[in-house]
Amino acid sequence: MANNGDFNTPVLNDIEYNTSRDAYINNQTAGTLVFENTDGSERVQLTHRSGANIKFDNRSFSFFSPNTYQGLVHGKSYTTVENDSYETVRGRTEKRTHGNFNIVTGGEGLFSDTLATQWVDTYRDIAVLKNTPELKIGGVANNSGVQHETSGTPDSKSGAVGGGNYDVNDNAKNVQKITQEKTAKLTEIERLMGKGGNINILSGKNLLLAAGTKAVDYDSGVMFENGKPITKQYNVNSPGFAKGGGQSEVKTATSVYQATDTSGAVPFGDIQIKPAGKLVLTGGSGGVHMSTAGEAKINSTGRLALGGAEVAIGGNAGKSGGGRVTIKAAMDVFIKSDVITAITAPNIVFAASSQVLLDTPNVHITKDTYIDGNTHIHGNLTVNGNVHVDGTLHVVKNITTDANVIAAGGIAANGTYQGTGISAAGTIRSRVDVFAQSVSLYSHTHPQNNGNDRGGGVSTSRPN
Repeated sequence: MANNGDFNTPVLNDIEYNTSRDAYINNQTAGTLVFENTDGSERVQLTHRSGANIKFDNRSFSFFSPNTYQGLVHGKSYTTVENDSYETVRGRTEKRTHGNFNIVTGGEGLFSDTLATQWVDTYRDIAVLKNTPELKIGGVANNSGVQHETSGTPDSKSGAVGGGNYDVNDNAKNVQKITQEKTAKLTEIERLMGKGGNINILSGKNLLLAAGTKAVDYDSGVMFENGKPITKQYNVNSPGFAKGGGQSEVKTATSVYQATDTSGAVPFGDIQIKPAGKLVLTGGSGGVHMSTAGEAKINSTGRLALGGAEVAIGGNAGKSGGGRVTIKAAMDVFIKSDVITAITAPNIVFAASSQVLLDTPNVHITKDTYIDGNTHIHGNLTVNGNVHVDGTLHVVKNITTDANVIAAGGIAANGTYQGTGISAAGTIRSRVDVFAQSVSLYSHTHPQNNGNDRGGGVSTSRPN
C-alpha cells in the first residue's frame, strides 16, 4: 500500500509500478502549453485563453475554435481519409470553386479497370433470354435488332401471331439455369468494384440545381402559320339538275414549325444527367414542372408511357402565334376510351389511302352528308326526305318511298318501285311492271274501237 497523505490507494495492477508519469505545463496570460508524458497517455495541447485549443494524443488530433476558424493555402491542399468522414454544420455551408468542381465516387477499379463492361457483358446472356418470347412468334429486339425465331402458323383470318399456333421457345426456359451459372462471376466482379460508389443527396427542405448565371433566351424555332397546304373541306354544289351537282375541294394552310439550334455554342448553362441504368424522378403533390424556351424531347427505344388522372397535350406557340400537335407512328396509332372519345374542330379531315372503317352498331350524323364516290349499302336505306340523284341510281331489288321520286334522266327498275309520285324528264323503264293504283301497265288492255267508240268485244294485246 502506498501512503499519499490521508489516503490509502491499493495497487491492483503490477503495470502501475512500471508506469512513468511526467507532465510539463507552461501557463501564460495568453494561454497554456501542456506536454503530458505519462506512458500510454502522451498528449500535447495548446490552449488559448478564449478556450480555443489544438490537441494531439495517441488516438486523435483535434482543434476547437469558439469563434471563427480560417485557413489559407497558397499551394495545393490534399486530404486523405482512410476510413469514414463526417462533417456537421449547424449553419450555412458554401463552397465556392473558381475552377471545376468534381465529385467522384466508387473504387478505383470502376474507372481504371473495365469492371462495369465485364459485368454488362457477363449479364448480357441473361438479358437476352429474358427478352426472348415464350413462343416462337418472331419479333425484332428494340436495341440490338436481333430477329427472334419464328416457328408456327399465324391466325388464319388476320395473319396476326395472336390467335395463331406456335411452338414453345425452349431458350426462354433457360433463364434460371443461365442465371445460376453466371452468378459466381457476377459476384466476383461486384466484389472488385468495392463497396459504395453511390451519391445520396438529401434535403430536408428544398433542393436547387442550377447551371449558368444568365438565362439563354434566344429564338429556337420559327412557326409558319401558313406553312403547309391541306384539304379544309368540300363545298357541295346545288343538287339542281341544270347545274349538275357535285363537290368542289377547298384548300387551306396549316402551321409548320421549324426548329433551329441557336444555343449549341453557349459555353455555360448545361445540366446533363446520364445514368447508365435507371432514372427515377418522383414528385409529391406539388407536381413535376418542366419548361424550356427551346425544344423538349423525350425519346425511348422501348415503351413510353404517359398516365394520369388527366393527360392534357396542348400545342401553344405563344408569341409565335398558333399551335400544333403532331402524332406520328411508323406503324399503328390506337386511341381507346371506356366512356367517350370526342373530337371537336371547325374542320376534321380523315385521309386514308386504303379504307376508313367504322365498326359500330349505329352511326348518327346530325347534318348533311356528301359522298363523291359510290355508296354501297348491304342493308336497308331509309330516307325521310327527298333523294336527289344527278347520275344513275341502280337498285337490284325494290324501291319503296313515301315521297316523290324526281329524276333528270330516265328511271329503269329491275324490281318493283312503289311511290306516291314519279316525275322524270326521260324515259321510265321497268322490266317487271308499273302500277297506277291497281292498274297494271304490263297487263292492261283496251277494247278495240269499232268506229262508234265502243269496244267490239276484242281487246288489244299487252304492251311489249
